[in-house]
Formats: sequence, C-alpha cells, structure tokens
Amino acid sequence: MSLSLEGIGAVLQMDDDYTLINSMVPGGPAAKSKAITVGDRIVGVGQAGKPMVDVIGWRLDDVVSLIKGPKGSKVRLEVLPAGKGTKTRVVTLTRERIRLEDRAVKMTIKTVGKEKVAVFDIPGFYVGLTDDVKVQLQKMAKQNVKSVIIDLRTNGGAR
Repeated sequence: MSLSLEGIGAVLQMDDDYTLINSMVPGGPAAKSKAITVGDRIVGVGQAGKPMVDVIGWRLDDVVSLIKGPKGSKVRLEVLPAGKGTKTRVVTLTRERIRLEDRAVKMTIKTVGKEKVAVFDIPGFYVGLTDDVKVQLQKMAKQNVKSVIIDLRTNGGAR
C-alpha cells in the first residue's frame, strides 16, 4: 500500500470555487500548527521566494499539486476562515512525510434482511487502490456476500 505523501496533512475538497479543508491528519503539519481549522478555505498558495498564487476557481488536483512538495520545504497558504469571514490570513507550514493508512479502502459486511452486503469505504484515491480493493474482494468472496456498495461520500476526489 502506498499511502504516504509529502505535504501538509490536510484532506481537501472543492466547495463552489474554493478549496476547503475537509479534515486534517492527526500529527500532520496543518493540525500541529493550530492555525488552520476544518472548514477554512485556501485562496492562495505560495512557495518559498515566490509570490502567492490565487487558486480560487482552480481544479482540486492543481491546488493539491501546488501544496505538495519535498519534506522540509515550506509552503504559504492564504486562508479564508470557515464561515462568512472576508479577512484572509497567511499561514506558513513546513511539509512533512504524511502516512495515510487511515485513508485506505475499508470493507465492512452488513446483514440486510437475510443477505450479506459488503460496503467498501474509499475515502480517497491513491496509488495501489486497485490492489487493495482486490484484496478486499477476495476476503468478501469467502463470506457469501450477495451485494456490494461503494461508498465515496468522504472522498474529496469523487465530488
């Protein structure tokens, strides 16, 4: 499973034209800073020695590409607080290697009526997802499951 990256440890999603902080990886740079909260909107991203780039209206994967970077490097985020606030603040974070095992596909088996249903929770897309799903499907096949549900509700890339 390849569930690590070098970045700030925040799960992002799109909300209208804004990149929204959906959740934070415990112990990651974003959470440790206490300067960013869930619901904040990222409106600008700046690299060391470069001007801030306005990212309103950008595709989520393009914003993520700007935020990710080598471990130990710094990134500046211009953040609009959660809610209706209009005053932004700039937060500087040092990127770290983030382990994301909690973002891996998980399968639970539920009984509905007299039939077993497998629910696959896929909170994010990642390299190796296909292999991880295959492993879960093999486990499922041994349990006489009749139906499968793919749950993408918490997957920022699925919106």
